[in-house]
Amino acid sequence: MSQGPSGSFAARFFGAFAVKDPLGNPVTPRGQKPAALLAYLLYNAGRDVPRDRLIDMFWNDRGSKQGRDSLRQALHVLRSTIGEAGAVLMHIDRQSVHVVKAHLSSDLQQKEDAPWELDGEFLADLAPTAPVFEDWLTETRRAVRRHQVAAAEQALDRLDAEANPDAVLACATAILSLDPHHEPAARCAMERYAVQGKRGHALRVFETLSEALKSDGFEVSPDTDNLLRAISDNRFPIDKPHPAPTPRPGASGDARGLPVVWLDLSETRHDRDSWDFVSDFCDHLILRCVQMPEFNLLTVEDVTDIEKYTVAVSSGTTQSGLRISLRLRAPDDHLLWSGRADLPDQPDDDRVHLAVDKLVMQMLPPLEAHVFASLGAQIDTAYGYYLKAKRTFWTDPQFGYIDKVVADLQRAIEIAPTFLPPYPMMIMYHNTGMFMSRPGIDHTDGRAQALDLSQRLLFLNSNFPNAHISMGWCLLWRRNFDAAERSIRRAIELDPYEPHRLSVIGTALVYLGHHEEGQRFYDKAQGRMQHDFDFQRTDYGELHFFKTEYERALSWMEIPEARTPYKTLFFRAAANAQLSRRTDAQNDIDAFVEDIRPRWAGRDPFTPERGFQWYADMLPLRLASDRATLRAAMGKLGLDVTVHEPS
Repeated sequence: MSQGPSGSFAARFFGAFAVKDPLGNPVTPRGQKPAALLAYLLYNAGRDVPRDRLIDMFWNDRGSKQGRDSLRQALHVLRSTIGEAGAVLMHIDRQSVHVVKAHLSSDLQQKEDAPWELDGEFLADLAPTAPVFEDWLTETRRAVRRHQVAAAEQALDRLDAEANPDAVLACATAILSLDPHHEPAARCAMERYAVQGKRGHALRVFETLSEALKSDGFEVSPDTDNLLRAISDNRFPIDKPHPAPTPRPGASGDARGLPVVWLDLSETRHDRDSWDFVSDFCDHLILRCVQMPEFNLLTVEDVTDIEKYTVAVSSGTTQSGLRISLRLRAPDDHLLWSGRADLPDQPDDDRVHLAVDKLVMQMLPPLEAHVFASLGAQIDTAYGYYLKAKRTFWTDPQFGYIDKVVADLQRAIEIAPTFLPPYPMMIMYHNTGMFMSRPGIDHTDGRAQALDLSQRLLFLNSNFPNAHISMGWCLLWRRNFDAAERSIRRAIELDPYEPHRLSVIGTALVYLGHHEEGQRFYDKAQGRMQHDFDFQRTDYGELHFFKTEYERALSWMEIPEARTPYKTLFFRAAANAQLSRRTDAQNDIDAFVEDIRPRWAGRDPFTPERGFQWYADMLPLRLASDRATLRAAMGKLGLDVTVHEPS
């Protein structure tokens, strides 16, 4: 491991974890848990990591006091290990631990432009020291590997095979070392070896690929098989005919423009011991896909020339149970995504159901990304405008993003009034999004529009769970709590699948006074999310505030939301007030005012009391105890804010 820049510590994350001080001396802790703790902190350099999160990560099986004591002792070990120079690297206070990014270099940084060149597995020598850390380590390894493969794919697309043959081969080989199932990279490597006259090398690439695919129940594609025959017969390079242009996905005359997905179940195994569970998985998968309005599903391959995406399902056995694999291919047979679920020998229905939902939610983003990319600059379908709105909603950090989202949603609904997905997003805008972007604006007309759209959506499809979620929130804002709960309960019965909709259900349940049930839905949503969204942390903070767990609430709200910081700051100020931390509470009030003042769109001039009053009015709280908790916090903040009783 090379030494970092002068004055910095150097960390190696790939292969055996190791750390050196600024003089080049090794300072890696000897014990597994201290090493894991240091690795986690260094990987999160530049962020404040709350102590509560570290306790949950490494000592969640112990009581609160014992967990705090264990963390304190572990941090003492780290301080002793990294020495006096570590004082500039790691800042530790009563609430959190912060590693200063400027004083740390790592192999990740050094290979930032070529991450596929990193050798070994991420933190390869760290054993699972606690269940939560094990989950984090497993997921982070997957995420890092996905990033490495994606970066290598982009590099391979940019390289000219004739001008840079060695770089192309190195890149393709790196992809295969990260993902042995990657057929395009295998074909690329086989071609480069064939050009060099190394047919044996090309054959070994094919054999390795074939074994990897067979382990998941798949065969190599005809393209790869044909390439092998051409190389074996010394017919390489091959004169490849120019493919005929194919229509864009979804351009079939349907105004919605939905992609067609064929579910290929031919590779599932029918052995006597596992077939019942594999069949159950496939039944759940078909049911879930049929419920999804984002694509049209085929379960029998259409023999016509319709353009379709293929989801191939295969099954096999492992030492501990079953393995179900899914692979998504584009209409041109390009592999877009693959995923798998490992299940025990006799999984219960809930376990199978969860595995299906996780795989489907992993599959949807690459499908949508490919469809959206194929549209180019010319969007003429409802689905295209919906994808554009969705992309802007999740990725645009700029203030005013909501106006772009709404314009595209409106266009989608105009093109195809019966296309369901744009409606819940539009209803959310009229219910809250407009006011979050323009604090203080009167919400009467917007919420009336949201109610009309919810009624229209229920008319279009009363079995669409998002329709009942939307109606439940319309009723919540009207403080019709009993009717709102009925709508939310109906949505739950209809089994919604989108993680952020599960989170929305969780917030509704919190406001309805069902805190523990709301937390279960937050946990369920977080378990299915593909990304860490900052609004989730505010949701958890709000939940723990109303559970009067103020320290825990603050641990979730260390960093305000990027687009609407004042949402986090409101509850952070309230929690600090309840803990009598006047200085911290005042700092949060000041930050709230600084953020909201320039956005203020109220009829009356902005004052801190008006800002806090406006946000307090946005909280439809059913329980008197929740209203009393909020009222007490506002009083301790010294703000003249009224927490209204429901009429």
